[in-house]
Amino acid sequence: MLHYKHMRKQVGFTIVELLVVIVVIAILAAITIVAYNGIQQRSRDAIRVSDLKGVQKALELFNVDQGRYPATPGGPTWDDHWGYLQECIKAGTNCGFTTSNYKAVASSVPNDPQDNPSTSSDSDPTYYFGYGSGSAGSDRYILRGRLESSSDAALTNDADGDYRAAGDNGCADPWYCIKYNVPVSF
Repeated sequence: MLHYKHMRKQVGFTIVELLVVIVVIAILAAITIVAYNGIQQRSRDAIRVSDLKGVQKALELFNVDQGRYPATPGGPTWDDHWGYLQECIKAGTNCGFTTSNYKAVASSVPNDPQDNPSTSSDSDPTYYFGYGSGSAGSDRYILRGRLESSSDAALTNDADGDYRAAGDNGCADPWYCIKYNVPVSF
């Protein structure tokens, strides 16, 4: 009579199979994280473009009301310039001149979506307001915000028009710029 050895039936996965599954999960997680970060970046850039267009509308309303654009007192950082512009548009103060019968043209002026601390570095995302004065007061301006993606489609339609190198009034990409009445030497 033949005796069959009782063979153990193995239940479970081998270490190799477990490692393969772990590696596949890690790769999928990495791809998801990279895609998610790209989506967030594009979202913040879209907000920046929209914010600056809204500020442009507020500046045009300010000009209609006051007959010229603000000429803020400035400061050592880009955030100082932007802060003065916020006060000017909301309350009519720090506009570079005394406003008369001021009506607020905007209830708020946005900050950069990442709201970085004050800095004068062009490498940090922040909004910037620049102005120029003519014989009748401030008659031109530049609004700019640094986009996180230098290939954002909005950069082909901003004030510098295309992907240029430096020498364009601080509007070289990845800066998104809106200009009004700005000469080349501004």
